[in-house]
Amino acid sequence: MARSRLAILLVVLCVAHFADAQSASCSNAPAFTGSSGAARPYTGSIGLYNAPYERPQGGSNIGGAKCLTWQYTPLTAGTINMTTCGLVSDDTMMFLSSGSCVNNFGTILNQIADDSCGLQSTLSLSINASTIYYLHLCRYASDRTNPASPGLANGNVVFNFLCPAGMTDHDSLVETACVACGAGTDTSTGAKAGPCTNFNVPAGSFDHDSNSATAAITCPPGNYAPAAGTTCTTCGTETWDHDSSSATACTSCTSACSASSFQSQDCTPTSNRICTSCTSPFYGDATNRTCVTRRHLSA
Repeated sequence: MARSRLAILLVVLCVAHFADAQSASCSNAPAFTGSSGAARPYTGSIGLYNAPYERPQGGSNIGGAKCLTWQYTPLTAGTINMTTCGLVSDDTMMFLSSGSCVNNFGTILNQIADDSCGLQSTLSLSINASTIYYLHLCRYASDRTNPASPGLANGNVVFNFLCPAGMTDHDSLVETACVACGAGTDTSTGAKAGPCTNFNVPAGSFDHDSNSATAAITCPPGNYAPAAGTTCTTCGTETWDHDSSSATACTSCTSACSASSFQSQDCTPTSNRICTSCTSPFYGDATNRTCVTRRHLSA
């Protein structure tokens, strides 16, 4: 009997949790949580109110009906991305609002999304940290003032929060803060997910300013830049870039030329020493820079 009661309680809790997955009003809108990019099921019949915002293009009074509402407060600045593309058959519209919650919607309209992919919608906007945003998913309505406009069928929506350059979504959870990546990483394109080590600068490039938010720079031949490095170091004395790749370490130049040869090419960061044999009776001079007829020492 105790097990049966526990099972019933769990079912009730699960149903209650699902019912809280969306709201008709910003006044009690649940926050988005969980995996970034996951498809989230919704119950269309929960929507009650038509959006007060009018679509700027098209005829008058075109807007959204029987909207579902969620809220999201980012801990860092970044980009909101929400879509129904490929997930529903309804003709959907989306609205992003902020400000005070008045009459079930935010007082500031930040963005409208409509017909981004056929009849479905994708909303994407850069947002500020610590601001409450309301995300409204609505059924398209030719007359947003008509309270009898049809509502949404059940469906799915995908919500993402994309971290800015210099940071990463380390745990792929939308409710946790983005993590700043340190020197030796490159997250300059933003929207990164995973540990910072996933974005270590590759060997051959270097984090020239120790700032992950700026792009790494290629280290030219004659130098060496190890992975996750912040410097591009010229090959040292008696070493050279044997493969013209700064991704590999410099190697030692050929040993000094013998007495029977002269140095026809120097050891430099981009070239190996070349020793050319002297033809008898010539032999290398004291500096091995040329062939001479008799050995002499430099003064």
